[in-house]
Amino acid sequence: MISPTLVTCEFHNTTGEVTKGYRLYDEYGQTYCNTWQTIPEDDLEILELAIKDADDNAKTFFNFMKETESGITINGEWYDFEQVEDLL
Repeated sequence: MISPTLVTCEFHNTTGEVTKGYRLYDEYGQTYCNTWQTIPEDDLEILELAIKDADDNAKTFFNFMKETESGITINGEWYDFEQVEDLL
């Protein structure tokens, strides 16, 4: 089954500015957000913030998870659907 991966990161822009956010991807698509002021340390807080700030592409990933009861990998750690369903 296809499941998304969420990875937090710092983006180093050509202007020298550093922004924070995440990359969200699977085998078929990807999106990113670089508007965070800080990156939470807790993976479930990261997911919660990503859902809150989701653009249309990210919403597609999260809706897919809900429809298929799929889990997600966050920063290398796997979370079953049951662990994240209350956030979706």
